[in-house]
Amino acid sequence: MVATARPYIPRAPRYVIRPHDKSLLRFKDAAPNGEASSATILDLSESGLLFTIQGPDHPELQETIKVEFTIPGRSQMACFATVTRVETDVEWELDGKQTSTGVRIAVRFLDLPPAFRHTLHASLSTRTLKDRILTTDTSSGRQKQMRLLRLALALAGLISAFVLMTGFH
Repeated sequence: MVATARPYIPRAPRYVIRPHDKSLLRFKDAAPNGEASSATILDLSESGLLFTIQGPDHPELQETIKVEFTIPGRSQMACFATVTRVETDVEWELDGKQTSTGVRIAVRFLDLPPAFRHTLHASLSTRTLKDRILTTDTSSGRQKQMRLLRLALALAGLISAFVLMTGFH
């Protein structure tokens, strides 16, 4: 028996929601009179988001819902999204400290207006760049110190070369 691989679907880079970000999400079904529920956003990308909710009432796979959330460092946004993944009774880490269980829901945004897409792109590209500069998941404190020391020595070498080349004293 030969296993068939699933087709590759490119994913947008994820921005993990930090404690200082507003992580509240309100969602409801697409019906005009649907009741809104609250959830917590775990990560956000230009194509969708992942959120968690407690309790048995959650959207179903392929359901279209309306989501309302704050773009990190920007304004409030509301749009429609399709549920692409539902994981029940999952345990995960929040803020690197506590664990929580519940339902994780992944959604893909539907027909985002160009202005929303641009705002998401601008906010997330700035945030992910800051995260790459400020945090490294695999580096120990000693490795970070050594990297900073090498950077400082390289900078000192460049300054010395400049002084020697220009005769600047």
